[in-house]
Amino acid sequence: MTTVAWDGKTLAADTLMMDGERGRFCETNKIHDCGDYVAAGAGEVQSVLLVMPWVLDGMKPDTKPRIEGDVEILVIEKATGKAVLLEKLLVPIPVPPCIAIGSGCCWAMAAMDHGRDAVEAIEYAKGRDTGTGYGTTKWEFERRGP
Repeated sequence: MTTVAWDGKTLAADTLMMDGERGRFCETNKIHDCGDYVAAGAGEVQSVLLVMPWVLDGMKPDTKPRIEGDVEILVIEKATGKAVLLEKLLVPIPVPPCIAIGSGCCWAMAAMDHGRDAVEAIEYAKGRDTGTGYGTTKWEFERRGP
């Protein structure tokens, strides 16, 4: 699957893409610039790719794509740094900073609970989760608030 981590200032993800049935592996960027948002997804690739244009278009409820496979997408609003989680029904669920999704989410959350940032959390998960691997990409946000 993958691991995506958000620590309130950096969104990070591993770059491993795999076909679980056939064991094929390749490298890909999982963080997408979606206009007013930055989004990163975990789950079935085709489901993630169906959702990204919808996020780019502002996540309008009446244009929601139909998703068949498993999907988790963290969406961060560029202007505010507010984050929402999208799952199969694509209902935006507000989430606090310090969250991780994907197969290595528990490892990434443990790392962040112990003071690691999002990039370090992905590195930690790569050493423990077989669905997390290759490189790490990140999107850094400007600090907001006090």
